[in-house]
Amino acid sequence: MKIFSLLFALTILTHLHAQEAPRTVTYHPIWSSLRDKSGPEIKGSPYISESWASAKFTTFDTTLTLNTNGFTYNLNATNNEPVAKNAAAEEFSMDRSLIKSFILKDGDKERHFERVSHADFPTDEYLQVIYKSESYKVFLSHKKFLKKADFKDSGTFQTGNKYDEYISENEYYVKLPGKMMEKTKKLTLKLFEAVCPKASERTFRDFCSKNKISGRLTDDEAVKVIEFLNTLK
Repeated sequence: MKIFSLLFALTILTHLHAQEAPRTVTYHPIWSSLRDKSGPEIKGSPYISESWASAKFTTFDTTLTLNTNGFTYNLNATNNEPVAKNAAAEEFSMDRSLIKSFILKDGDKERHFERVSHADFPTDEYLQVIYKSESYKVFLSHKKFLKKADFKDSGTFQTGNKYDEYISENEYYVKLPGKMMEKTKKLTLKLFEAVCPKASERTFRDFCSKNKISGRLTDDEAVKVIEFLNTLK
């Protein structure tokens, strides 16, 4: 009875036509309280962020709208699934087949996620859009896995950890002018130097030096580099 009431309360209704019966879109409870707590301590979380955010969703069916009032959201990086949380801190999975893209907004910070359709890499993942234009595309694939406790005590040596831990293994998809889509573990200045016009190499080096950009790039630095490259001939 409790499960029925919960599901009923979280049902979101939409009408395709005035004469049709309403369709229902349900948030599915993730029963955190039923998880095994007798095992090792778990460090970290499966989610991409420690803070939960408000969200705006775009559905494949444009006649369908989701009521997000009273919920905050995150992305589970172990299964690429959007997750909702209510005021009682109960977590709910969402139907991926309905959601085309979404925005997570935490204060002034916004993260855009979409299912990217590209001939170079067919994927069903939600990828975070770092930069997207006709010439340049940079997407971030959030991935985590649970590394199990592997502590061993031989009497002489102790190795491993007594706890389980979520480990990040993020990947980037990068499409540069004249190149195929490339998958990489990190964004580097060298990656973008390769598409700098020969006549502007000195100008590009001066820009990077002035802005103290070198080696491995943050997402914001990569965007800054791309925007500058767009100004070069």
